[in-house]
Amino acid sequence: MTVFHASPKSRIVTFRPLSHFGGREAAVNRGAFYLREKRRTFLYVCEAIFANSLRIADYGLDMGSALRLADALYYDERQITAGERESVLRVSARPQDAAKQLAAILLAKGYDSIVYQNRFEGGGDSWSILKPDQVRIITIEPLTPEPLGVSWQGDEGWSRRYVCQNCGHSGRCSKELRGPEIVCPICSTSTPGRRLESILAGGEN
Repeated sequence: MTVFHASPKSRIVTFRPLSHFGGREAAVNRGAFYLREKRRTFLYVCEAIFANSLRIADYGLDMGSALRLADALYYDERQITAGERESVLRVSARPQDAAKQLAAILLAKGYDSIVYQNRFEGGGDSWSILKPDQVRIITIEPLTPEPLGVSWQGDEGWSRRYVCQNCGHSGRCSKELRGPEIVCPICSTSTPGRRLESILAGGEN
């Protein structure tokens, strides 16, 4: 099947475990983040094979975070054991190793990908891969600020990226989650609501 991936990187050769792919609309909406940051953005058109996907909910913050997914798969989805979750947490300081560990756990259970209905970026289902060889790049296209036929979803469901000022973790901050403070899911650092509004509005770098 044909899937899409947006990235500020122009020369990706092999995608890492937990890289996610979806419809063109979802990829373009993801790419809009990079464009708003005035970063060059590229749309990867790929051929993918998904034989046995584990369907889960869309947890919103960052479906590419191994730590976030491990928590969701244990506490909410009941798909991994406490010991398997701990094995991901032990290497969480090294995100690539954590992603490989979680991918190995799910591959051992017979899954080859994670699928979820992409509520935030639109475009129906999106997939997180577990093996790099599942995806073959067909073409790489530059993404323009105003792609024809695709509308940006930001003003309705969620705001810009939230970047933790302590550990640098980047995720999406939905409007309904904005309150007195935002707690980073990685290092548990709290960011006061007013300061977060300033960051989202471009008041801080």
